[in-house]
Amino acid sequence: MSCTPFHVCLFLLLTVSLACPALASAPALWREGEDFVLATDKTRDNVNDKAPASGGKCLFGPSLDREGNVVEYRIALDAPVPAAGVIFRYARLHWRETMVPAPMRLELIGPGDPIGRDIAFADTRGWGNKPAEWGLLTVQVGDLAAGDYTVRLTSLADNNSINLDGFFVAGRGFEVTAEELAAQLRVAISARGYLGLQVPSAAVDQKALPALPVAARAFDGPGAPVTATLRDAAGGTIQLTPFIKLSKDGAIQCALPSLKDGTYTLTLASDLVDQAVRVELSLLGDFLASLDDRIARLVAFNAALADMDTPGAVQCRADFAHAVQFVRDGRAAMSQSISQSENLRRQHLAQAEGRSDPAPLAVNIAATLAQFEQTAQRLQQGKAPYAERTGVFRRAYVSKGSGNLLVYRSYVPTSYPTARSMPLILMLHGGGGDENYFADMENGAILRGLEQRGYMMVAPRYNRREQPTLNEDLLQLIDLTCEQYPKIDRSRIYVTGISMGGGTTYRMATGNPDLFAAACCVSGTGDTAVAEKLATTPLLILHGGADTVSSPERAKATDAKLTELGYTHEFHLFPSHGHEYHAEQYLKLTLDFFDRYSKK
Repeated sequence: MSCTPFHVCLFLLLTVSLACPALASAPALWREGEDFVLATDKTRDNVNDKAPASGGKCLFGPSLDREGNVVEYRIALDAPVPAAGVIFRYARLHWRETMVPAPMRLELIGPGDPIGRDIAFADTRGWGNKPAEWGLLTVQVGDLAAGDYTVRLTSLADNNSINLDGFFVAGRGFEVTAEELAAQLRVAISARGYLGLQVPSAAVDQKALPALPVAARAFDGPGAPVTATLRDAAGGTIQLTPFIKLSKDGAIQCALPSLKDGTYTLTLASDLVDQAVRVELSLLGDFLASLDDRIARLVAFNAALADMDTPGAVQCRADFAHAVQFVRDGRAAMSQSISQSENLRRQHLAQAEGRSDPAPLAVNIAATLAQFEQTAQRLQQGKAPYAERTGVFRRAYVSKGSGNLLVYRSYVPTSYPTARSMPLILMLHGGGGDENYFADMENGAILRGLEQRGYMMVAPRYNRREQPTLNEDLLQLIDLTCEQYPKIDRSRIYVTGISMGGGTTYRMATGNPDLFAAACCVSGTGDTAVAEKLATTPLLILHGGADTVSSPERAKATDAKLTELGYTHEFHLFPSHGHEYHAEQYLKLTLDFFDRYSKK
């Protein structure tokens, strides 16, 4: 069978009887965490997207964060369940030394006397962004009669967040482990079994991994037919003869055809589960085959820059030094498992700030190589390295104060070459972010907003606690950007940030009153004692009323102080929002506000 390269789809039907041991009884049921009937905390969105969770969604952790918060589920048992256990799949991060397992009261209310248990959800080392961050908690509840039940969780303390993927109500003999579920990059779970894809990453070297391992485990008895469909961006199709291999753990091997690099949608379906498993796979065989040679050429060009004395070469030395380190580190990370050594406070803040999953590492490496290969070509041709180029860039500069290499991402709208002038925004990430926070958010949502409104962005990586020259470093970045892009309107320079970035925005605005035309603090402000320095800098304050990381009370205090002073400002408190950044809503409010002000 032949096919065209961009009209490729794999339709693969596998009928396999898995060698799973028969169990004494099947689970009575599986209930998805997002399928609740009551959540007393009405101030937030109670459902969260988590790719490694069953079905990709879960009960949002802060739903049980406060003492007294309640979440209820309804279940129906068609038959008695002897020696029953409730098995929760959840994720929780102890990001502060004072944190303890989250105490809850579990109640089952139905036929017979109510059943109550005091339970505690321990640390799983993460919030469920990776499969290994999900754990299991089993609670024995005794014999359950057939009938309808209310399953109620009541928080017994503050700071009790758990992301809840769901729970089993299971009888004697049922077994499932956190490790086997964590082996699935994506998974769907039911009372009958689970279906998952067992690859460590959605970026696949199809030349090194010619078959995709699929787990289709039945909890009692043989497995069921599995359908696997691989579809390319153009929606073309091809049907293949399957290659099936049963490994010792009962996994199915789905053979990969020889395909061009690109993004493909894999869909797995089985009668074992009620929902399909869908994964966006990046096939990277050709890219990975040439990666080491491309990195070597980048390293060689970086070394040659030391002997180039043209203005463009001098301007790009810091950029190339950062690019070499970035692609080398990224190449190493693609060859090993993800480390659990990330700073826990940073990991928690990343979760709370709503950091979207960053662009796949391979995609970022490919974009970086393409950017710097073009830059090298321009330098060799004697052209200015960034003149007339638009889009998102990975950049760096050397701090005049500390001598350290400082990295940032920039965005230049496509309108810049023909524009008479253009505003500039300094965008500052929170304590859980980095230079990629805004650039990679929601698959480029921030960049699309900046493009539509004609704003240039610089978004540096910084550390307020460990960067004593931070104010000077940020001012240096603004000056550097204005020098390299002379169409920037110096009367329309703005600053915004979230969380730690909101506090840094407040410090920059109060510390440099003659520079910024306006500022926007998101989920963080600053000391009202210095608010009088905002006399000539209009301030926009955006804060979530359900923020459990940065209290909205400080934002309210800043609003009250600015109102007392009679200064130009706006305050938006969103009752349903927590600490996270809401890209389209917040950016629109910010740009609408900035559009109204320029420095006289």
